[in-house]
Amino acid sequence: MKLYRVGGGEVQTGVVAMLRKQWARNALAVIAAGILIVLAIGAICAPLLSSIDPQSISPARRMRPPSTQFWFGTDNLGRDIFTRVIYGSRVSLMVGVGVAALATLFGTFIGLLTGFNRVADAILSRVMDGLMSIPAILIAIALTALTRASVQGVIIAITIAEIPRVARLVRGVTLTLRDQPFIESARSIGCSTPQILFRHILPNTLAPLIVQASFIGASAILIEATLSFLGAGAPTEIPSWGNIMADGRSLFQISPHIIFFPALFLAITVLAVNIVGDAARDALDPRLARETK
Repeated sequence: MKLYRVGGGEVQTGVVAMLRKQWARNALAVIAAGILIVLAIGAICAPLLSSIDPQSISPARRMRPPSTQFWFGTDNLGRDIFTRVIYGSRVSLMVGVGVAALATLFGTFIGLLTGFNRVADAILSRVMDGLMSIPAILIAIALTALTRASVQGVIIAITIAEIPRVARLVRGVTLTLRDQPFIESARSIGCSTPQILFRHILPNTLAPLIVQASFIGASAILIEATLSFLGAGAPTEIPSWGNIMADGRSLFQISPHIIFFPALFLAITVLAVNIVGDAARDALDPRLARETK
């Protein structure tokens, strides 16, 4: 993959063309992308897929196995698991997309700043190193414990834990590019530092950022499910795959379907995101691009 010179006008066309070329010969990536699209449509159209309230309690139908009436069965309170799983996909996808977008945005800004300014690098890089020395799940648990349980709070907590990954990636790219001849040319024609950063260096970070964002989204979905399973994530009145599994963990031997279906959806979603990320990496990795020529 080539560097994009002054102006970066070919960035969007080049990246999109490489992704299309790679996916055209990667059926697995197409299937994974299709699964994510179906999940997203299902999350948006959840009220149309099931008319049952996901919080509706009915002791008379508790612990029922999967059937034509209740596709995924019911839990210990008689709630329809299919409905709860579909509504739970809203939380997982919202967290995955939200964290990926916010972590990429703030991490890119910090990475550009630290890679181009030595004073900022000396301060902010040490902060990023400190955050990276602590497991993301522990940071998220600590931050959610300080705030009221909410989906927004979970997104913010996981975003703070994931920002250092993006910042270190962008910093590395910036350090590599800041002494390149085309950057010197930009300086020589009077480009300001913001122009150099956002017009000439930022376009060259687009390819690795796309890959990194996909893996951050998958990681965020898993962390959110873990937090909800532990009772530190989304409020219990909001169905999520993590708290659905938490409700059924003590009944696993009697009614394994309570845990099985949300766990299956979680595994498929994370796997699909990772496959799409791998396909993007294969398309945008310069070494793989040379090997396929």
